[in-house]
Amino acid sequence: MKNHPCRPAPALRQHRQQGAVVVIVLVMMMLAALTALGTSRNQWLSERTVGSESDVQRAFAAAEAVLRDAELDIRGLQADGITPCSADAALIGCRSLTGSAPYFPYTLDDFEINAARVAASGRPCVAGICTPTDPGVMSIAYLKANAAVLTDAASSARYGQFTSAAPGSAGNPLLAAANPRAWYWVEVYRFNQSGFLSSSAAGMPTPARNSPFLYRITVHVQGLRAGTRIWLRSTLVLQDVS
Repeated sequence: MKNHPCRPAPALRQHRQQGAVVVIVLVMMMLAALTALGTSRNQWLSERTVGSESDVQRAFAAAEAVLRDAELDIRGLQADGITPCSADAALIGCRSLTGSAPYFPYTLDDFEINAARVAASGRPCVAGICTPTDPGVMSIAYLKANAAVLTDAASSARYGQFTSAAPGSAGNPLLAAANPRAWYWVEVYRFNQSGFLSSSAAGMPTPARNSPFLYRITVHVQGLRAGTRIWLRSTLVLQDVS
């Protein structure tokens, strides 16, 4: 039997069919690879987003813990919030009386002594205590611009450094004593310091008669990721207990 002159021979038709199958298989493989690549990318982005959110939450939790620790330091209390640090005769509040290190003042004379000690150091803050004459100096922009200087061991205070709080017990790696990632600074102002707060009518409670000061606390935490940075700021006025 002869083949039709316009009809391909069986061998040629089979070869063309095999070629079409190869093309289809290659297209399907390419589509599968693109789908797998897209899925992997989405999973990577999802993991990155979750990891970033977790780091922010961890840093914020650390910042809140440091803020509370700073308040206890100002109040002169240990980590339990009850036991005074000053049970030790060498301490005033939670700070040492030895040497020329500053401490949180109880009187106006104390305030002048501490302002002189901080000024003599040549640093804006010493051990986390700052005594600027103008509150505008210690703006967040200033702190960010001078973070390298302010976060060194001489200028900053760290979680548990003065209250005996154990960084490990907090369960947050950002509070670890080794390789510090969390710091705080406390600006001390006379309550009626011009340009900052003239009276309780400005919205603040009246301070204790024997401690007429206002404390502005700033906390900075660096997360495990380079881009995670938390800044918190709070104001504390000690009041008389009736």
